[in-house]
Amino acid sequence: MGYGVCCPYLFLILLNSNMSLINLKNKKIVYTDERLNFPLWQNIILRIGFFVFLMISGICGLVLLNSDLKGIGIIILIIIINYIITISRPEETITLDTFNKDIIKIDSYISEQNKNLVLNTFLDCLVKKTDFYLEIFYKLIQDPNISKSLQKIDIDVVKLREDILDQLKIPINTLIRKEDISNYMSLAFIEAIGLRENYISKRALFLALFQDDYSNIFKLKCKFQIDKKDLYNALILSSIPVPKPEELSIGVGDFVRLRMKYGYRFKVNRSWTARPTDYLDEVGIDLTDLASKMKLGFLVGHEQEFDSLMNVLARPGRNNVLLVGEPGTGKETMVANLAIKIIKDEVPGNLFDKRLVALNIGNVTSGANNVGELQNRFQKLAKEMLEAGNIVLYIPNIYTLKQTNVEGAGINAADLLKPIFQSGLVPVIGTATEQEYRRLLDTDVEFAGMFEIIRLQEISEDEAIQILSYEALSLEKQYRIVISYKAIKRAVFLSKRYLRDKLLPASATDLLRETVVYIKSIGKKIVSEDDIIDMVEAKTRIPMANVTKQEAEQLLNLEDKLHQRMIDQEEAIKSVAEALREYRAGLSNKSGPIASFLFVGPTGVGKTELAKSLAVIYFGSESKMIRFDMTEYQDVESVQRFIGSPDGEKLGALTEAVRIHPFSLILLDEFEKASQNIMNLFLQVFDDGRLTDSTNRVIDFSNTIIIATSNALSSFIKEELDKGTEYKQLSEQIKLKLTSVYTPEMLNRFSKILVFKPL
Repeated sequence: MGYGVCCPYLFLILLNSNMSLINLKNKKIVYTDERLNFPLWQNIILRIGFFVFLMISGICGLVLLNSDLKGIGIIILIIIINYIITISRPEETITLDTFNKDIIKIDSYISEQNKNLVLNTFLDCLVKKTDFYLEIFYKLIQDPNISKSLQKIDIDVVKLREDILDQLKIPINTLIRKEDISNYMSLAFIEAIGLRENYISKRALFLALFQDDYSNIFKLKCKFQIDKKDLYNALILSSIPVPKPEELSIGVGDFVRLRMKYGYRFKVNRSWTARPTDYLDEVGIDLTDLASKMKLGFLVGHEQEFDSLMNVLARPGRNNVLLVGEPGTGKETMVANLAIKIIKDEVPGNLFDKRLVALNIGNVTSGANNVGELQNRFQKLAKEMLEAGNIVLYIPNIYTLKQTNVEGAGINAADLLKPIFQSGLVPVIGTATEQEYRRLLDTDVEFAGMFEIIRLQEISEDEAIQILSYEALSLEKQYRIVISYKAIKRAVFLSKRYLRDKLLPASATDLLRETVVYIKSIGKKIVSEDDIIDMVEAKTRIPMANVTKQEAEQLLNLEDKLHQRMIDQEEAIKSVAEALREYRAGLSNKSGPIASFLFVGPTGVGKTELAKSLAVIYFGSESKMIRFDMTEYQDVESVQRFIGSPDGEKLGALTEAVRIHPFSLILLDEFEKASQNIMNLFLQVFDDGRLTDSTNRVIDFSNTIIIATSNALSSFIKEELDKGTEYKQLSEQIKLKLTSVYTPEMLNRFSKILVFKPL
C-alpha cells in the first residue's frame, strides 16, 4: 500500500530551455516504498541481513579469484560493483511525460541510496523516539554540497550540528507516521522540479524540510537565520562547475577579443546552399561561428524581450529589430544569446541555420574618399548578403549610421543601407541608447518605421544576484578566496541604490571585483557582507553600517560644529542636526529624502551658509552640495533643464547631478521664484524620494537633504521681531502667511519650515 498527497498549487517549472508550464494542480503525487509498511523488527532484520549478505558475497568473490573458480569470483564482484554504482541512480528521470498522468508515482525518480537514507532515518526515529525531520536534517548536512551551501550563506555548520545533536537527545511523544513520510517525499519531488533536476536528490530532500511547518526545523531556521531563497540559490551554485570568464554573460564587444583567441573561418550552412561573403567577412564578425567554438554565457532576465526578438526576426517582412536601452541593460548579451540559440537550433524555422554577423560600420567607411566609393562598398555588401541568403545582420550602435556622412554628398550610411532594411530579405538587429534613439533616430520617421522597437530596462535585483553568483565562482577560483552569499546580495542591493553610474549587473560586478582585490591584498580569506558595506562607504562616503563611536560623537556634537561656522540661528541648527540623527537611527521617512527644509528669512542671515556648513561637516565636502539658483528656472522649459529634453539631446541638470552624487545636499536658492512645473516636480521628490528623467531612468533622492531658501516675507519678519514677537509665535505666523507664496500642498511636504532671524 502506498501513500500520496494532492498538490493544490500551480507551479512554473523550467525543465528545459523552452520554459514549459507544468500544472500540478490536483495531481496526486504518490510515494510507495513498501518497506514503510513492514514491522520495525522485520526492517531491522532485512537491513542487517542484506549488509551481512553483501559482506559475505564480497569475501567469497575475493576468495574465488585465487581459486579454480576465478570466473565466478569475477562475476560476483562485478555484480557487487554494479549494485554500488546503480544504487546512486534512479530507475527513471523526470520528463514532461511524467506529468501526463493524474497519479504520479515518484518511487522511480529517487535513487535506492536516497530511499535507504529516508527509510533508515524513519527506522532510527522509531527506535530512538526522536524527531524524523531533525534526524534527516542532521544526516543531510553531512553532504559536502549542502554543507558548503550553508557556509555560503554564512551559517556556522559546526554550531548547527551541535544544536541539532542537543535537540535529538530529548525523546518525543509523537512519532513519525508513514503518511508523513509520503507527504515529505512529495514535497521533495516538487523541490526537485524547482531545482530543474530530473530526480529527487539530497538537495531536494533538504529543501523540502523548509516547505512545510515542521516545528523543529522552523526553530532552526529562525535561530540560525536560514533564508530558504538564499539557500536555494546557494545549493544550485554549489553543484555547478566553476565557469570560465567567457562562459559568463557576454557582450558582443567581447567577441573581438574571443575572435583573436579562437580564430575565425568562413562558415556556410549545413546544407551547403549558402554562398561565400568575402567582403562581409572582412568588415564584420560571424558571431555564430565564434559561439560554436566555446561554451558561451547565458541570458538572465529579459525572457519576454528575447522571445519578441526572435519572433520579429523570423516573420516575413518588417523583420528588423531595434533594441533600445541604457548601457548595461543587456542588449549585447541578448544578441550573443541569439547566436548561441542559432547554433543549438533553438530558434524558429525561419532563423534555422542562419549566420549572425556583427557589422563594423567603421571598417566599411574607413578610407572612402568620395560618395561613389562608399556606394560601391555598401552595394557590394548588400549583394553578398542577398546572394548568401542566410545572414542576420547585427549593427551595434546603429545610430552611428546617421553620423557617418560623406563630405559634400549630403547622404549618410543609413541612406545607403535603406534598401537592405526595406527588403525584408536580411533581418537586421540594431542597438541604441534611449538618448541616442530620441536624438538621432526617432526624428527620422521613415528610418524608425523600418524597425520594431524593443525596449530593455535594467534587470531586477534577483536576476542580478544570479549573474553575480556565477561571477563569484570565477573570482573565487581566480583569487583563491571565499565570497559569502550575503556579500553577493549586499553588493547588488548597494549598487542598485548608491552606485548609479552603471546599471545592474555591471555596477555590482565592479563592486565585487574591487572588494575581492582589496580583501586579497590585506590577506583575508573571506569576503563578507561587511567588506562590501565598507567598500561602498569608502567610495561614496555614505554612512551605511551601524553608527560608529566616532560618528556618534560627531552627530551628538553637530550643533557645536555648525556654530563654529555660524552665528545665532539656534532653532535652524538644532532642527537640521536632529534630522540627521533621526536618519542615522533609522527613524527618518523611508520613502522620501533624508529631510527637506524650507529656510525663510532675509538675505545675509546664514541660510546658504548653514547649507554649506552641513555639506562640509557631514557630507565631507562643499562639493557635495548641488546648488541651483531658482531665478533661472521660471519659464515653461525649466522642467526640461532639470530632467532633460524629450529628444534626449540634453541631460537634466538636477537628475544627472543626483545620479552621479546620490549622497549630497541639494540647495534651491529663492525657491519661490521657480515655475509651478518645477514645484510639481518636487512634490513627487519630497513624497517618493525619486524622479524619472527624460530617458526613463529613475533617479534616487532618498540619500539627499533638500534645502529650499526663500526671501519671502522678509519685511514682515523684521517688523515682528522689532515689536518683540517671540520666535516660536513668529514661526507659526510665517507658516500661515506662506500660503500666499506656496500652495498648502507644497508647504506640507517639507520636513520643517525654519525662520531665520535678522542678525
